Amino acid sequence: MTKLWKEVKGLVKGTNVDKDNLDKETGLCTVDLIGGEFNGWAVAGQIIDDELIIDDNAKVYNPAE
Repeated sequence: MTKLWKEVKGLVKGTNVDKDNLDKETGLCTVDLIGGEFNGWAVAGQIIDDELIIDDNAKVYNPAE
């Protein structure tokens, strides 16, 4: 099952970007979702000028499935 970021962003308590999941040249990263109904799920994002950007239409997914 997948959802769109715009559908779940209000239900997530926090995010984490592990340095192993970050491309230092492009800023592309995998964002781990923390807390709430989607705890443990992930979404693609990008870090630009030290700010995490996640497109509203990015797919949120459960990596365990």
